[in-house]
Amino acid sequence: MRAALTVTAALSAVALLCTACSPNERATADAADKPSTRAPSPAATVRAAVKATRATSVDTRQKIETSDGEGQTYVLDVTGRFDLDDDRGTLQVRMPKKPGKNTLQEVFANGQVYVSDLPDVDEGVWATMPRHNAVSHAVLRAPVNDPEYLLQQIAAMRMVTEEGKETIGGVRTTRYRGMLDHAALTRRMSPDLRDKMDRTRDSLGAEVVVIAEAWIDDKGHLVRTRTDLNLGGPRTTVTLNLSRHGSPVEVNVPVPYAQVLELAGPFLG
Repeated sequence: MRAALTVTAALSAVALLCTACSPNERATADAADKPSTRAPSPAATVRAAVKATRATSVDTRQKIETSDGEGQTYVLDVTGRFDLDDDRGTLQVRMPKKPGKNTLQEVFANGQVYVSDLPDVDEGVWATMPRHNAVSHAVLRAPVNDPEYLLQQIAAMRMVTEEGKETIGGVRTTRYRGMLDHAALTRRMSPDLRDKMDRTRDSLGAEVVVIAEAWIDDKGHLVRTRTDLNLGGPRTTVTLNLSRHGSPVEVNVPVPYAQVLELAGPFLG
């Protein structure tokens, strides 16, 4: 009986302690038991959208605009279909204002990139090299126009803010804006270009300002990205549009082909 009374007294003491808790203390305890409902940061939202987009397939269209600061602007259109999850796709590169032959084709498959109609390769033979060995020879240009590179840059955005709603091609999106740091800007640049950008940063005493933007739909996929570098004269803007997320992609490895050490030139970054 004495043991039973002791247990009863202990339970009563616990009940009194809980009754004595203030409403605020009880609310705090209850909140601690619930999962957090805090919204992800804008930067985390962009990274999640990049991850989701890279897990599917898309139609892609890049518009690359480069101005020399003296009134001359060069434009490249890069269109195609890409299975970002399976690392394969096809691209057509076109320079609308270039006289003569102004297009070439690219195929990404089996860890390689294949390029048609290069001047230093026999007619009808595709040049090829490992995709991961390709580098960029121009600021903000993706090596061999690889859309994955542009998505990786966007994932590295910092100082990201949400800028409101916009409709793109009939799709409701949220626009995010941020900046690329020096590491993101110079990723996979050729050694010569990287050295030039390093010297530019050092002479400015600060990083080169690159504005980056991302438009994300209600399903969490990227619909558009844009990077912009304005040096007060020379300017480069790269816009990537993505649509038809999830539809099939057909890729055939071209033949004949020949291994080369480098893929470069105005059509290839």
